[in-house]
Amino acid sequence: MKRSRPTIMLAIVGGMASGCASPSIERVTFPPTDKASLVTTDQLLTGAVLQGRVEGLSCQKGPFDKLPSQDDATDRMREEAASIGATGIYHVRYLKGGISLSPHCWQSVTAVGIAYRMEK
Repeated sequence: MKRSRPTIMLAIVGGMASGCASPSIERVTFPPTDKASLVTTDQLLTGAVLQGRVEGLSCQKGPFDKLPSQDDATDRMREEAASIGATGIYHVRYLKGGISLSPHCWQSVTAVGIAYRMEK
């Protein structure tokens, strides 16, 4: 049975596109560090060892709870990064969640970044 060219091209392009998805970074851990000494950078430093995605959530749990903040989310992200021995966090971004149907979080702010370690 002979296949048409468009079908073959579609299969090839589809296979290539599925391989182009961004690869996940395998989490690499080291002994814990002090979260106060962590630095955040927009550019990845030469010689950095990527450790994986880290995130922190700030959540308003009810109508009388304080509003979520970037500072709280960043602090929680820094705690996670320090727990895996990171010395820095690269490419930090903030995601704001509106009113949620979840009973545990009415509004939220999530800080997301990539933890890395610089060897001395």
